[in-house]
Amino acid sequence: MKKIMILSALLVVIYANAFAQTQYSKLEIGYPATYGMPAGVKLGVDGHVYIQASSGQRTIKDEFKNLFMLFVEKGVLAEDHAVLASGVWLADYVFDSEYKMRSLEEMEAYVKENKHLPEVISQRELDEKGYFSVNEMLVGQLQNLEELVLHTIAQEEKIKSLEAQIAELEQLANSLETQLKTSKK
Repeated sequence: MKKIMILSALLVVIYANAFAQTQYSKLEIGYPATYGMPAGVKLGVDGHVYIQASSGQRTIKDEFKNLFMLFVEKGVLAEDHAVLASGVWLADYVFDSEYKMRSLEEMEAYVKENKHLPEVISQRELDEKGYFSVNEMLVGQLQNLEELVLHTIAQEEKIKSLEAQIAELEQLANSLETQLKTSKK
């Protein structure tokens, strides 16, 4: 079986290389002849794709097979990664005036109790689920970051107000000190 798989992979590579040198430069696997691939696509696969480096069988949970179309053992190296806007949301709602932001005290209590940031998957949840959604992780991290930026802005405003009050009090103290010195004379 192993020899057949290697031979099949080799034939696909040879076929792809020979096919790539034709005027079409496309390799379609599993596409109905009437469907065709979008313009500019060089490799099209209709169905799940598994790229494995090991000779052993990797067990992939059935629930994962229904959720994902591509499995790559040992990961993927890329110069960039893009997520389509379909089904993607960002945490811009944090900036809406109706948004109820957690206080820093609430954030501290949550972290002490749960040992991870809110809206971000925990190690325990990851171990139970077996994977995490990059989009959900991104949104959770972005929400926490945006909330912290808003807290920082509020703290900066408070610091400026307190500095102004301190300057005012110092000015008052200097004025009182001057009045006290002149009244003693």
